Amino acid sequence: MAGNQARRLLRAEGEHQVSNTELFFDLVFIFAFTRLTRALVDGHSLVNALEIALLFAAIWWVWTVTAWSTDWFDPEVPYVRAILLWVMLGSLLMAAAVPAALKSAAPVFAVTYVAIHLGRGGGLMYGLRGSPALVRSARVAIWFAATAVLWIAGAYLPAAARDPLWAVAILIDSTLGLIGYPVPGLGATTQEQLRIVGGHLSERHVQLFIVAVGDLVLVTGLRFANAGFDAPHSVAFVLSFANAILLTQLRFLPREQRIGPAIDGSRSPGRVALVTSYPQFLLLGGVLASAAGDELIVAQSTGSARLGTAMLLVSGTGLFLAGRILLPVITRRSVPRMSVGGLVVLPAVIPATAALPAYAVTAAVDLILLSITLADLAVARWAARRGSGGPAGQDSGDIAREGWGDAVRPGSPDPTRPAAPRDSGGRSDR
Repeated sequence: MAGNQARRLLRAEGEHQVSNTELFFDLVFIFAFTRLTRALVDGHSLVNALEIALLFAAIWWVWTVTAWSTDWFDPEVPYVRAILLWVMLGSLLMAAAVPAALKSAAPVFAVTYVAIHLGRGGGLMYGLRGSPALVRSARVAIWFAATAVLWIAGAYLPAAARDPLWAVAILIDSTLGLIGYPVPGLGATTQEQLRIVGGHLSERHVQLFIVAVGDLVLVTGLRFANAGFDAPHSVAFVLSFANAILLTQLRFLPREQRIGPAIDGSRSPGRVALVTSYPQFLLLGGVLASAAGDELIVAQSTGSARLGTAMLLVSGTGLFLAGRILLPVITRRSVPRMSVGGLVVLPAVIPATAALPAYAVTAAVDLILLSITLADLAVARWAARRGSGGPAGQDSGDIAREGWGDAVRPGSPDPTRPAAPRDSGGRSDR
């Protein structure tokens, strides 16, 4: 009886479209990203930025684990939906604690993070009783319980001790999937048991990116509405909107949509899926830092940009380009030279615009992003005319090599389907 109940929690094979419940879940992260952006605007020193990055990493990992969970378990089943609502509530509390999580609200942030993961794990273990996947759920829950000690202990320590503890905790949480969450006496989960549908994960990443860009539009729009509609503020706002368009264009070029086939055609699907999640962290972090920089530039548009403001926008763009470089390196061993060139040129924006109006920083960054976009599109059109069969949207000057590790090979399975059937014993509990 319990085994039948466990099977009802699983997604049916072939049914991996993003559900309404998953889209509803993403709404929480609009609030979370806005809170993180506000924290960067209020204090963007290097130390503060690194601490906010730590909070962002914890929030991002909550979302990532949930995205994996909804690949295996049907979010439209009431029991699974209840678990998602639990995660949503916890995510709201974590977001509300930003940026006070770096001070008095640290225990709230840490305890909620732990409660989310242990609550999800405990709920899935109860629902999976009688199923082989129960053991896999136990492995993950045991490791989250182990790192809970670091999270909660750190919350009651000074920042100098708390930050390293939390950094170690999030590093463990976000990398243990690479080795299958090994537990003495229970063994480790195999990579095939960690298989997910690459197309579903790819679509979920895209949707979260849209949420992040929405934060950029929201915070700059609110700042513009409060600053007035004079020429300097209007120019700064239009340039910030162009920044959002260019970041989105570069993210959505066809080359960036190829992580699904890389996962589905891999012999180590769990590892490849996890590794391709790391560039997403850089892409999202870049957009959030850019949002904070764009908001400050709109506010400072009647004068020159302060050094911290310029560095915030430039570093955000740099993070975005770093993620954009890393993703094809992982999936195809393809090095996007134009993006690398843009990353090299970026630091020159700060001295070049030091004596100019603040919005010149945004204009210079936009020019770099536009150059990369036009080069990508030109190469895509050239490849289409030649009928080369190469991936559309390949960055100008890409060095194409064989796929990374277990990336897609000739004869790989249909990218829209998993390479092997996944029954309840081959599903993860994440």
